Formats: sequence, structure tokens, C-alpha cells
Amino acid sequence: MFAIPPLKPQIEAYLNRYREIGKLLGKGENVSEELVKKASEPLLPHKAFETLVNNYWNSCI
Repeated sequence: MFAIPPLKPQIEAYLNRYREIGKLLGKGENVSEELVKKASEPLLPHKAFETLVNNYWNSCI
């Protein structure tokens, strides 16, 4: 999934959430429920993700 170029902006935003959580945990600070909720959200809606992945792999074949 991380190799799909059109998803790069969404993936970077997704990973930034986890970086922020890691920084907070590294400092021994609490992680807000809001941040946990954001980090728990899927990268994309399931159907959109499925379509993008299928299109990408079909282009590789």
C-alpha cells in the first residue's frame, strides 16, 4: 500500500499521527482520546482503497 503513488499525501498524514503519538509516549505524556480516535480511522474508505489497490496492481501486471 505504501508504494501506491496516488496515496502518498494520505499515507504521510496517517504516519504523522503515529509519529505524534510516539513523541508523546517517548516524553511520558498522555495521548488524548482525540488523537487516538484520529489514529484509529482507516486511511481511506474501504471501497476507495480497494479500487485504488486493484487499479495499481492491474497496471503492474
